[in-house]
Amino acid sequence: MRLTSKILTSAAFAMLVATAPLHAQTEGNPQGSAEVSDTKLEQFSEAFGQIQDIRSDYSEKLRDVQDEEKAREMQQAANDEMISAVEDSGLSVDEYNAISQQLRKDPEMAERVQGMIE
Repeated sequence: MRLTSKILTSAAFAMLVATAPLHAQTEGNPQGSAEVSDTKLEQFSEAFGQIQDIRSDYSEKLRDVQDEEKAREMQQAANDEMISAVEDSGLSVDEYNAISQQLRKDPEMAERVQGMIE
């Protein structure tokens, strides 16, 4: 179980590290968020749901994995699937991560996305 958590955290971290410069620009915005279109939020919601499914699926698969090499391979597969889910939704990974960052700062936007997910 501990290995599973570490792997999924690493996958999420890898996506965030790739977009660190973009996050820095977003954080510089005095209001803390930029306007995001409903279309982009819908794309984000779609990708978010798929990523949650991928995480859940791989969490179950990794539960009993003891071999670190096998775990790394599964981590890479999960990461690739998450990236594909984001790109298939019509967003880039950078856009997805920027919206995710904005949702943490903008409760109204987060509420709109929550309504789209439900």
